[in-house]
Amino acid sequence: MVSNARLERIILEKIVSAAKKEFVKKSRLIKLKIAPVVYSAVYDSPEMSSVRNGVLKFDFGLTSDPTVQIAKAVAASCEVKVGDVRLAGNQILGGITIGIQPQDYLNVLSIPQAVNVVEDGAKLPWLEWLTLKGNSIIIVDFGVSYFSGLGRTGGAIMTKGSRPFKVNSMYSGDAGNNFITRSIEKAIPNISKAIEQSL
Repeated sequence: MVSNARLERIILEKIVSAAKKEFVKKSRLIKLKIAPVVYSAVYDSPEMSSVRNGVLKFDFGLTSDPTVQIAKAVAASCEVKVGDVRLAGNQILGGITIGIQPQDYLNVLSIPQAVNVVEDGAKLPWLEWLTLKGNSIIIVDFGVSYFSGLGRTGGAIMTKGSRPFKVNSMYSGDAGNNFITRSIEKAIPNISKAIEQSL
């Protein structure tokens, strides 16, 4: 005859086994649900809007729109990991961990669109400036002057009179506080809702 304690243990072990399988299945669904939320949050951010058709487009001399690729790179970084589901006494421990955006930012800084190649072949790592350089001076001898119809973007040129150049403080950021972190933070209620719908 099986004791009550042994019977309880068997039931708990079955629950743990079922929970592991369910968490694995749900983790895939959670990633599918949160990735579009993250994409929209980054794509619709004030910074990416300005990169598409605002002051940042002129400041960085961008002649094409890189914001789709940037938002895709952040959304693709979403990770949903199933922790070690186990018994500790009579308690079931473990669960799901969600990660968004690696702290080294290589997923976005390594895409081709993160660097603007200008006429003389110079490479301007504009996305790194926007994401990590904060309000530090980037170019000492030149700055941006805004003139309609001038320059590669048709809205600005580099001049000595407007020096130095740094990222517009309305949009600048560093490793701990930039357009990506701000977008994700703002999207937390929608991310939470997507997770709840998946469980």
